[in-house]
Amino acid sequence: MLILLLPLCSREAAFTYAISSAGVAYAVTAACSRGNISTCGCDPRHKERKELALQGPGPSGWKWGGCSVDMGFGMRFARKFLDAREIERDARSLMNLHNNKAGRKTECKCHGVSGSCTMKTCWKTLPPFRLIGDHLMHRYWRARGVSAVPVPSASKTSTREVRPLQLTLRRARSVQKTPKRSELVFLQSSPNYCERNLSMGSLGTNPTGAICSAAAEVTTHIKSPDPGSAAVNSIGVAKSSAKSAPRRSSCTPASDITGTPILSLLASPQKLVFKRP
Repeated sequence: MLILLLPLCSREAAFTYAISSAGVAYAVTAACSRGNISTCGCDPRHKERKELALQGPGPSGWKWGGCSVDMGFGMRFARKFLDAREIERDARSLMNLHNNKAGRKTECKCHGVSGSCTMKTCWKTLPPFRLIGDHLMHRYWRARGVSAVPVPSASKTSTREVRPLQLTLRRARSVQKTPKRSELVFLQSSPNYCERNLSMGSLGTNPTGAICSAAAEVTTHIKSPDPGSAAVNSIGVAKSSAKSAPRRSSCTPASDITGTPILSLLASPQKLVFKRP
């Protein structure tokens, strides 16, 4: 399925690049925290005062220690490993690089772990990867269509082939013209996933093989977590809530794609309770 999806510039390809980038950064960071990689380990930039300031006022007796995950190393590795493939500065490369960064930006989330005793030793750790996938799925449904246009500040004497490009939103909201770093972007609309069309990356979702009717209505249940659904309270418990609502739409491109394997890998968010070390 991935072989069919990746050549397209659709939102499914955007999600695939983002989740892959987040997965590489997550795996390397987790390996560092376990001591499986000799060139990295705990976060060397951890500063107790800075962490306490970020946490705000809390119960007395808090102490930051242990081994905080080195997310910076994981993201640097993912950037070198994945972004290095995008040597062409064309529209597709810009799209891939942007979605790679969006995936790593989502990965950069951690939770403070602590107990409920008087003296607590806390450190930062990675959340379950499923929670990261849920955040990326939330961004998938809100992916933005973009176009690649020449950079306005580029020299007018430059040839068309070497003139640098940038991504701009097709339907800009207010004054925003370029996509945010945390947004997934796509260059072309998704194919009709109801019908089997291997050239367009669709295996078809109709098991009978019948041609989909454009007027056919399909009901799916979509888990769409709120952007701020994952939050950590003062005792290190992360909670995540989701909205489940029926989605009715016609069998048109990018309308119902829950039948595709790549998107069915992620389940709904769950309540996360971190145990005391």
